[in-house]
Parts: sequence; structure tokens; C-alpha cells
Amino acid sequence: MAQPLPEPTSATPAQPKIDPKARALELFKQSKDKYRSGDFQAAANLLEEAYELHDEPVLLYNLARAYEGLGELERAAAAYEQYLVAEPDTKDRGAIEQKVSNIRKQVAERDALAEQARSAADPAQPTRTEPAGVSPWPWVLVGVGAAGVGTGAILGVMANDKHDDAVAEPSALAAQDLQSSAESLVVAANLAFIAGGLVAAAGLAWGITDLSKPSAAEVVLTPNGVMLRGRF
Repeated sequence: MAQPLPEPTSATPAQPKIDPKARALELFKQSKDKYRSGDFQAAANLLEEAYELHDEPVLLYNLARAYEGLGELERAAAAYEQYLVAEPDTKDRGAIEQKVSNIRKQVAERDALAEQARSAADPAQPTRTEPAGVSPWPWVLVGVGAAGVGTGAILGVMANDKHDDAVAEPSALAAQDLQSSAESLVVAANLAFIAGGLVAAAGLAWGITDLSKPSAAEVVLTPNGVMLRGRF
């Protein structure tokens, strides 16, 4: 008599348990090959997977290197900092901290340049206007020049008095000294007249030009600098 066939079973053979550390080591080795070949993205993916299986600090360091290769500087700095937390006694801590500082500076400079580019390309960027106004400096120069002319006049009077004293002085030696003083005062008076006149004239010309500017002029402060705008 024929023996009955055994009933089919749905049980599957037990899968061998994967050792996380062994798998992480395997991924680590693969990431080194990818990094050396220049495939930084693949290296980063392998290292991220390896770190999820086994949080070995060296994986963070290598991950930071892979991020640097990809140009993902913020993620690289974060990975380096995480590595320093996980491995506080590493011998090259100072060098890594300096590297993080340099990366942060690069990120800041890159962001600043990007912001400048966005501002230059955005015509809708708000501007702030200020009235051009009339500058007080021309009239300050006029005042300084007038003071110089006044000083010249005072020195001229003093020189004339010294000359009169020299003429009236009976002693020839004393008279000579008085006359020398009078001549020095005359030179100083002439210089004061000339300098004061020139300064006053320059200030007056500047002031007249300033007053002749149209009141509709305005100064527009833009993100790229100062632009003068007005009707002529």
C-alpha cells in the first residue's frame, strides 16, 4: 500500500541574524573605496547607514570629510562638531576645531555674497530717500576767509603803528628793531589778506553753486550704494 505524501509546509528557514557592528564595518570599508574614487555622495550614504547601525565616532569624522567633498559645508561642520563631542580626547582636536571655524567663515562669506547677488538682481528692493538739502560748509569757508581778512587788517594797523614808533624813536638801534617788527607784521598781514580772500571766494562760489541746485533733487540709498537722482 502506497504511503501518503507529507503535507507541504509554509515554514521558511530562519534567516541568520545580522550583526550590526559587522555590517557597519563592511559599509565603512565600502565608503573608503567610494571616497578614494571621488564618489563622495555614495561614501556619505554608506557612512550614514553605518552610523545608524553602530555609532562609532570615526564614522562621523569620515562623514564630515565626505560632506566637504560634496560642498555641503554646514553639514560638514555639524558632523565635525558631533565627532568632537563623541571623541573629546582626540589628539587633533585643535586642528579639527580650527577646520570647523574656517568652514563657518566660508559659509558666512558665501551667504553674504549670495545676499548681495539677490539684492542686485531684485529691482523691487525698497529704497530710502533723503532730501539733498543745502550744505552749510560753503558758508563756513566764507566765514573763515572773512576772519582771515579781518586778521590781515588788524596786523596791518599794528604794522603801521610800529612804523610810526620807529620814525619817532630817537635811538637808531631801537628804531631799527621797531622797523623790522613793522615789516614782519606787513608780511603777515598780506598773507592773511591773500589766504582769507581766497578761502572766502572759494566758499562763496561753492555756496552759490549749491543754492542753484534744484530743490527736487534727492539722494536715493540703494542696497548697492548711493545714487544721485534729480531733475535738471
